[in-house]
Amino acid sequence: MSSVLSSIFGSRIFYNWRMARRGWPYLVGCLLAAGAAGAFAAIARNSAHPAPFGLSRPEGLAGFVLLALVSGFLWWRFSSLQDEMFHRIQNYSYGWGAAVTVAVLIVWGIANGATLAPPIDPFAPLIVFAVIKGFFWTRATRKWL
Repeated sequence: MSSVLSSIFGSRIFYNWRMARRGWPYLVGCLLAAGAAGAFAAIARNSAHPAPFGLSRPEGLAGFVLLALVSGFLWWRFSSLQDEMFHRIQNYSYGWGAAVTVAVLIVWGIANGATLAPPIDPFAPLIVFAVIKGFFWTRATRKWL
Protein backbone atom coordinates (compact mmCIF):
# COMPACT_ATOMS: atom_id res chain seq x y z
CA MET A 1 0.00 0.00 0.00
CA SER A 2 2.80 2.44 0.85
CA SER A 3 4.52 1.75 -2.48
CA VAL A 4 1.31 2.63 -4.30
CA LEU A 5 0.95 5.87 -2.35
CA SER A 6 4.59 6.78 -2.85
CA SER A 7 4.26 6.19 -6.61
CA ILE A 8 1.11 8.34 -6.72
CA PHE A 9 2.64 11.18 -4.73
CA GLY A 10 5.92 10.81 -6.62
CA SER A 11 4.25 11.65 -9.92
CA ARG A 12 4.74 14.97 -11.66
CA ILE A 13 1.17 16.01 -10.83
CA PHE A 14 2.19 16.46 -7.18
CA TYR A 15 5.47 18.24 -7.94
CA ASN A 16 4.04 21.55 -6.70
CA TRP A 17 3.06 19.97 -3.38
CA ARG A 18 6.47 18.33 -2.95
CA MET A 19 8.23 21.64 -3.51
CA ALA A 20 5.87 23.35 -1.05
CA ARG A 21 7.34 21.25 1.74
CA ARG A 22 10.56 23.24 1.44
CA GLY A 23 9.86 26.72 2.69
CA TRP A 24 6.10 26.37 3.13
CA PRO A 25 5.87 29.23 5.70
CA TYR A 26 7.22 31.62 3.07
CA LEU A 27 4.72 30.32 0.50
CA VAL A 28 1.77 30.69 2.89
CA GLY A 29 2.91 34.17 3.94
CA CYS A 30 3.33 35.18 0.30
CA LEU A 31 -0.18 34.03 -0.61
CA LEU A 32 -1.72 35.76 2.43
CA ALA A 33 0.13 39.00 1.72
CA ALA A 34 -0.91 38.90 -1.93
CA GLY A 35 -4.55 38.38 -0.97
CA ALA A 36 -4.43 41.21 1.53
CA ALA A 37 -2.76 43.42 -1.08
CA GLY A 38 -5.74 42.73 -3.32
CA ALA A 39 -8.07 43.96 -0.58
CA PHE A 40 -6.03 47.15 -0.24
CA ALA A 41 -6.12 47.57 -4.04
CA ALA A 42 -9.90 47.64 -3.81
CA ILE A 43 -9.64 50.39 -1.18
CA ALA A 44 -7.22 52.42 -3.28
CA ARG A 45 -9.36 52.16 -6.41
CA ASN A 46 -10.85 55.44 -7.49
CA SER A 47 -14.61 54.97 -7.45
CA ALA A 48 -17.77 56.73 -6.35
CA HIS A 49 -18.34 54.24 -3.52
CA PRO A 50 -16.91 54.94 -0.06
CA ALA A 51 -13.70 53.09 0.75
CA PRO A 52 -14.21 50.00 2.93
CA PHE A 53 -12.56 49.48 6.34
CA GLY A 54 -12.67 53.23 7.01
CA LEU A 55 -9.35 53.81 5.27
CA SER A 56 -8.66 56.64 2.88
CA ARG A 57 -7.51 55.94 -0.66
CA PRO A 58 -3.88 57.02 0.02
CA GLU A 59 -3.79 54.66 3.02
CA GLY A 60 -5.18 51.89 0.81
CA LEU A 61 -2.51 52.54 -1.80
CA ALA A 62 0.22 52.53 0.86
CA GLY A 63 -1.11 49.24 2.26
CA PHE A 64 -1.22 47.74 -1.22
CA VAL A 65 2.38 48.75 -2.01
CA LEU A 66 3.65 47.52 1.37
CA LEU A 67 1.88 44.16 1.11
CA ALA A 68 2.95 43.70 -2.51
CA LEU A 69 6.57 44.23 -1.42
CA VAL A 70 6.15 41.80 1.49
CA SER A 71 4.60 39.24 -0.85
CA GLY A 72 7.45 39.63 -3.33
CA PHE A 73 10.06 39.25 -0.58
CA LEU A 74 8.39 36.13 0.79
CA TRP A 75 8.15 34.61 -2.71
CA TRP A 76 11.85 35.34 -3.20
CA ARG A 77 12.66 33.54 0.06
CA PHE A 78 10.45 30.59 -0.91
CA SER A 79 11.99 30.45 -4.37
CA SER A 80 15.53 30.54 -2.98
CA LEU A 81 14.89 27.28 -1.11
CA GLN A 82 13.76 25.38 -4.22
CA ASP A 83 15.74 23.18 -6.58
CA GLU A 84 17.10 24.03 -10.01
CA MET A 85 14.13 22.44 -11.80
CA PHE A 86 11.74 24.79 -10.00
CA HIS A 87 13.80 27.76 -11.17
CA ARG A 88 13.87 26.45 -14.72
CA ILE A 89 10.09 26.00 -14.77
CA GLN A 90 9.50 29.36 -13.10
CA ASN A 91 11.77 31.24 -15.50
CA TYR A 92 10.25 29.53 -18.53
CA SER A 93 6.65 30.15 -17.50
CA TYR A 94 7.14 33.75 -16.36
CA GLY A 95 9.23 34.67 -19.38
CA TRP A 96 6.91 33.20 -21.99
CA GLY A 97 3.84 34.32 -20.02
CA ALA A 98 5.05 37.92 -19.98
CA ALA A 99 6.03 37.91 -23.67
CA VAL A 100 2.72 36.45 -24.84
CA THR A 101 0.76 38.76 -22.53
CA VAL A 102 2.49 41.80 -24.02
CA ALA A 103 1.75 40.52 -27.53
CA VAL A 104 -1.92 39.96 -26.68
CA LEU A 105 -2.22 43.43 -25.13
CA ILE A 106 -0.53 45.07 -28.14
CA VAL A 107 -2.96 43.37 -30.53
CA TRP A 108 -5.86 44.28 -28.23
CA GLY A 109 -4.70 47.92 -28.11
CA ILE A 110 -4.41 48.09 -31.91
CA ALA A 111 -7.86 46.52 -32.28
CA ASN A 112 -9.21 49.05 -29.78
CA GLY A 113 -7.64 51.89 -31.76
CA ALA A 114 -9.40 50.58 -34.88
CA THR A 115 -12.67 50.35 -32.89
CA LEU A 116 -12.77 46.58 -33.34
CA ALA A 117 -12.44 45.75 -29.64
CA PRO A 118 -13.55 47.35 -26.38
CA PRO A 119 -11.05 49.26 -24.21
CA ILE A 120 -8.68 47.19 -22.10
CA ASP A 121 -10.04 46.68 -18.60
CA PRO A 122 -7.50 47.51 -15.85
CA PHE A 123 -7.58 43.94 -14.51
CA ALA A 124 -7.37 42.30 -17.95
CA PRO A 125 -3.54 42.21 -18.06
CA LEU A 126 -3.45 40.40 -14.71
CA ILE A 127 -6.02 37.84 -15.79
CA VAL A 128 -4.40 37.32 -19.20
CA PHE A 129 -0.96 36.91 -17.59
CA ALA A 130 -2.24 34.48 -14.95
CA VAL A 131 -3.90 32.25 -17.54
CA ILE A 132 -0.96 32.30 -19.96
CA LYS A 133 1.59 31.77 -17.17
CA GLY A 134 -0.44 28.83 -15.92
CA PHE A 135 -0.45 27.34 -19.41
CA PHE A 136 3.31 27.65 -19.79
CA TRP A 137 3.90 26.36 -16.23
CA THR A 138 1.87 23.25 -17.07
CA ARG A 139 3.67 22.87 -20.39
CA ALA A 140 7.09 23.13 -18.72
CA THR A 141 6.10 20.68 -15.98
CA ARG A 142 5.00 18.13 -18.57
CA LYS A 143 8.08 18.76 -20.66
CA TRP A 144 10.76 18.51 -17.96
CA LEU A 145 9.28 16.31 -15.24
